[in-house]
Formats: sequence, C-alpha cells, structure tokens
Amino acid sequence: MKHGDLRERIQIREFCGTGRDPLNAPVGVWRNKGTAIWAKRRDVSDGERHSVDAWRQRRVTRFTIRMSSFARSIGRSDRVLHDGAEWAITGIMEVEPGRRFLQLTCEAGIDEG
Repeated sequence: MKHGDLRERIQIREFCGTGRDPLNAPVGVWRNKGTAIWAKRRDVSDGERHSVDAWRQRRVTRFTIRMSSFARSIGRSDRVLHDGAEWAITGIMEVEPGRRFLQLTCEAGIDEG
C-alpha cells in the first residue's frame, strides 16, 4: 500500500461525558478528535462478513490510515465519521510491511449515545 492510496477524508470522534442520567447511564456528546485525516476505505465482502459476525447484519468496512502519534491515540471507544455516516470502531491493527499503516475495522448501524 502507498500513501497515495489514501483518498477518503475521515474524522475521528470521541465521547465527552458530562455526567450521568437518573438511570446512571453516561450523558454527553460526541466531538471531533483532532483534524480530519486521509484514509483508504475497503468494504468487507459478504463472505468475510458472514465468517465474522453474520447474525448482526451490520455494514462492516475497514479504514486504513497512516501511522502517527495521533493514529496511536485512536481507541475502540472512538468513532469514525465518513461521508455522513458514523462508524463504531470494532478492531484496530497495525498493517505490514513496516507497520506504517493502521487498519480500523468499523461497523455502521450503531446506537447513538
């Protein structure tokens, strides 16, 4: 993979808690974490999706981003905003060779909260 393959703009978002509601659930807002970054998007094929988690029937995609100190700060509690859709991050892994890229596996159809 080359840096020129990163053609999509994504925004990483983080939850900022402001307290708890009467049922003790977290209350807060999602805000942008850093600035938008370049990524490569690859939707997961039906075969891959069925082997991973077929019963959930959610859209799954992978965003590959350049490794950086910001990329290392991304966690599974963050979300990806791309093309008007919010994606929950379900997996993070370094991509070979040279671990110059980070791959975020994401699901759409997440609950707002």
